[in-house]
Amino acid sequence: MSQVNPYSPYEYLSFILPGGVLLFASFYGYNGWHWKEPGGTALVGILAACFLVGHANAAVAQYGQPLLWGQRPSNRSSSEWGMFGPRGTFTAVGDRERIEHELSAAYSGLPLQEAFAAALADMRRNGNDGFLNILNAQIGLYRNLTSATFLATVVVVYYDLSSHQHLPALPWVPIFLTVTVLFANRYRHFWRRFGAHVVNTVRSAAPKPDDGCQEPEMPS
Repeated sequence: MSQVNPYSPYEYLSFILPGGVLLFASFYGYNGWHWKEPGGTALVGILAACFLVGHANAAVAQYGQPLLWGQRPSNRSSSEWGMFGPRGTFTAVGDRERIEHELSAAYSGLPLQEAFAAALADMRRNGNDGFLNILNAQIGLYRNLTSATFLATVVVVYYDLSSHQHLPALPWVPIFLTVTVLFANRYRHFWRRFGAHVVNTVRSAAPKPDDGCQEPEMPS
């Protein structure tokens, strides 16, 4: 029987921290805190609530992440995000064509997106995905934090306009907007590194071009 892999501690944080940000903005911002310091049982309940809210936020973040690449919201992602263009990982003239050719040659003529997915599957199947998992955890954390802090900004603005000012717009709106931009930049940084790592792994596994020299035969 196959076992379900548990979340890593870092992956738990990618739900709990964003969920905590949203609960802080929505609950404390509306009503403040009028109770004594919570005990152990209450803290477990708060962590569980953060985890659940964090999962809901992750769904929103996944749908909205194309906005961070200048595209329409969608549940689809693209391996080409952040790889090419002026702010991409590969910026030299002809880089896109070279990478398309290299991946296509390695995977039976598949187009770029499909060849990238095949390379990723090979790395996971061969156990060569340790660094990919680290990058993927970072991507998830910063994507979810970007969504949570942006939504928290919206909540604070709404409460401020409706006279629930336990979190006043100044300084909280600038704070949340600033960290939203910082988290978005970190998300894009790790996404670029993810794509570059896959491409560089394919390149390192490709046979080296023949330089015309043959190794001498060993005597029998």
